[in-house]
Amino acid sequence: MNTLIVISVLTGIAQTASATSMTPATPIVYGAQGPGTALSAFAIGGRAMVLVAGGVAPIPMVTLDGAWAISDHVDFEVHGASVAVFNQVETGARVRILDTSSWAMAFRGEAGGWFGLSRDSGVFGAVLFPTVVPGVLISRIDREAVTWTLGMDVPMIVGKLGVSSVRRHVVAFEHGVMLRPSLTVEVPTASGEGAVHVRLETYAAPNLSAVAPSLSIGYAW
Repeated sequence: MNTLIVISVLTGIAQTASATSMTPATPIVYGAQGPGTALSAFAIGGRAMVLVAGGVAPIPMVTLDGAWAISDHVDFEVHGASVAVFNQVETGARVRILDTSSWAMAFRGEAGGWFGLSRDSGVFGAVLFPTVVPGVLISRIDREAVTWTLGMDVPMIVGKLGVSSVRRHVVAFEHGVMLRPSLTVEVPTASGEGAVHVRLETYAAPNLSAVAPSLSIGYAW
């Protein structure tokens, strides 16, 4: 009798472990908890940005994002957006200081920049603005339903590198600080192997002299 009980308990544990290992992990790219047991997650999407600074300029962009779990509390992340002549790249680390089944909080630190190409009166040019981006994320997590993430980043411009067909190069110390609040919703697909994200994000000068709200929609796997 005791032997049958032990076999029954071990069988139940094995079945539970098997079911757990076969359950796909929703790929969280933007949330503070990161990709989790998926170890990595990638997303592709589109962004509609509107720059408001003395005028209005719509900027459609393609977005590519990725996150890799390198430990239980640290993720490596890459974010990029492009519209051919105007590009943004940021890469760095996300460090979790809170990680429960329902809530997560992380600090992030990234480096990157904005790269643009221009042509004015027959003069071709390119300019790069290097940036350093500290930030914080707070997520309400439900990998089977919806993960909500509030974020606040502070992109800081730390220089300017430029070249043109007239002047060979321009190196200058440009500096500036922006605020970048965001709200991201990540919803798993029916299979749980993918997720759809909707992201609202705004770049804003501290005095609100220039703002650039954007809406991104994409798919992660």
